[in-house]
Amino acid sequence: MSNSLEQEIIELIRSGKKVAAIKELCRLRGISLKEAKYLVDEYSKSSNVTTESKQKIYGESKFISLFISNTKFTFTFILLFLVVIYMAIFSEYGGYWQEAAWSMLSLLGIMITITAFFTLKEGLDSKHWPRHEAKLLSAGVSTMSSDGRTSYKPEVTYEFVYEGEQYKGTTFNYSESYGAKGWAQKQIDEIKERSPLTVSVNPSNLAFNVIDPGIRLVHVLRFLIGPGLIVVGLLSLFEMIPYAWM
Repeated sequence: MSNSLEQEIIELIRSGKKVAAIKELCRLRGISLKEAKYLVDEYSKSSNVTTESKQKIYGESKFISLFISNTKFTFTFILLFLVVIYMAIFSEYGGYWQEAAWSMLSLLGIMITITAFFTLKEGLDSKHWPRHEAKLLSAGVSTMSSDGRTSYKPEVTYEFVYEGEQYKGTTFNYSESYGAKGWAQKQIDEIKERSPLTVSVNPSNLAFNVIDPGIRLVHVLRFLIGPGLIVVGLLSLFEMIPYAWM
């Protein structure tokens, strides 16, 4: 897309004429309405749109990233939850804090359950997305330490071409899990040996792309943990089951 064309589309978007921008992209590029809408949405994310920003694609939806990949949101919620639990145990107004704690536990269960539904659907749908050849840009193992133990996770960056445009992705699979170093390194070695490397791409939303599609154990666990937290939280909130700090 030429710079003049980019500026023309940007001006349409900034003036609130997104529909006109989508139609113009379809006419000039010969792409589908869904693809044009996706590109316009990408343009709208920043007031300083460049070709580079259009090409940076991350393999997860806004909804999923809110609960899974938004570190600030997750950290804030957990910190607040811990404060509420502390007040429920040690405060002289413990009864009120206990109700707040169980309410937050139920809320956490609801968030996990909703996330489970969307991620399960995404995992199932990904098995039917078309495969596209990709080029591996980087592959390695990231670490996470907790309680003196270190866990490992395979990390990849790749690029693929769709409808003549170049995009990047970072999704190995939808497990989002850490494990032993040997396991993580084995995943990386296997990917490096693939020739050619292919990725599954959602044609309706190119932000959804993954090397190994399908559901994983974590999808099932979310459906068990989420409703379980909801039940425990509600039963405790209405004093239908006892809890330790009473």
